[in-house]
Amino acid sequence: MALLTEEAEHVISAFEDGVLEADESSIDVLKMVMRAITEYLEDMQASGTSIPVLVLYPYYRDLVGLRGRPARSGRALRRGSGSCAAGLGARHDLRRAGS
Repeated sequence: MALLTEEAEHVISAFEDGVLEADESSIDVLKMVMRAITEYLEDMQASGTSIPVLVLYPYYRDLVGLRGRPARSGRALRRGSGSCAAGLGARHDLRRAGS
């Protein structure tokens, strides 16, 4: 989770510094990431179990892509992940596809 939020901070800083254009597409990616983080935390709270942070990897990959950098492996996001709540990955994939 920390890797994802740190990358979001880098993207926002790049917008502020004029290094990255804050066009509609880039802003949409950032908004999608923020929604995914919120849903992840809400799902974890509602389920009462730890959910693998790996479900957020596609969002991380999209963020680093904005800055033209290669994404680190999914293992970088896995630190601290626990058991899986059934269906969460599919739920996030469906919402992402609909965004």
